[in-house]
Formats: sequence, C-alpha cells, structure tokens
Amino acid sequence: MNGSLSLRGYPEGIVRLTCEKWGRRGQYWKDSLIVRFCPDIALPVLRAQIGQCERQKSIQDPCGVHFEGLT
Repeated sequence: MNGSLSLRGYPEGIVRLTCEKWGRRGQYWKDSLIVRFCPDIALPVLRAQIGQCERQKSIQDPCGVHFEGLT
C-alpha cells in the first residue's frame, strides 16, 4: 500500500462519490464494495474502478470524481 486510505478504513457504511464537473453522483454500500473488490483496495484505485472516467489520466482536463466527505 502507498499510504492511501483503504476501503476497510473508510469511515462510513455508505461510500459516496461525486463529480461536480459532469454532475454525476453515486453511492454504494461499503460491505458490497468489500465483497466486490476487497477490503484492502486503496481508495484512489477504487475511485478509478468505479468512476471509469475517460479523463482519469488527462493532465489538461482531469477527472473530477472524488469521495464525498473525505479531505
């Protein structure tokens, strides 16, 4: 792990992602995500898997998906 918070350490029972740039929102039960991915998946990796944004690697117009409530 690279120091990122893992799904196991996510503080809520519902994981919420938002992208204000494109007006997208989603929420997932943490327990369901643990079954689907694994409890030790890093949140940046999970965000990329769930968000599936074509701008994830764009420097000029980056992806705006983020976890709500996390700083």
